[in-house]
Amino acid sequence: MIRTSLPTLRLIIALLLAGACVPSLHPLYTDADLFLDRRLIGRWVGVEDSRTPATWRFERSGDDGYTLTHTAEGKTARFNAHLVRLRDYVFLDIQPRQEPGKLNEVLEAHLVGAHTFSRIWVEDNQVRMASLDEDWLKRMLREKKFLLSHEIIDGRMLLTASTPTLQRFAIRYAEDTLAFAHTQEWRRKK
Repeated sequence: MIRTSLPTLRLIIALLLAGACVPSLHPLYTDADLFLDRRLIGRWVGVEDSRTPATWRFERSGDDGYTLTHTAEGKTARFNAHLVRLRDYVFLDIQPRQEPGKLNEVLEAHLVGAHTFSRIWVEDNQVRMASLDEDWLKRMLREKKFLLSHEIIDGRMLLTASTPTLQRFAIRYAEDTLAFAHTQEWRRKK
């Protein structure tokens, strides 16, 4: 079991979890849920109004995963990425890639690579993604619409639910556009 202090969890939130994603200590997948889609491999450019849109590069990693390199505003981050099939739905689970020797060893010892997951649709030249909405999730939990283990740290949510619980939640709300409200579109870079 991984033990972390409250300051450590705050650091995790601050360093890894900016944006609309809701982080989780546990992955959305088991080995049996993973699959590869070769159409995902390559470079993708975000469809947005930015002069320098973000880019993704997916490369195959091992038998059942990818290395995702995300670049935005001149900054690059690398992630372990997995496609997860739960019934008729496909999700993308990403986790920061810890590369030995890249960080100060004391800092590295304090970091826990949280997972985030999103619905994903992969087509030949387009990827669409819908991320979980943290405000919706907080409201549903506050109104006791369902139970999902979590912590609130400095106003941010960190899911602590087990993988099977996360899977049941994801399947139940996969088609709810209020739950998976933050949409992005990516086009294959030629």
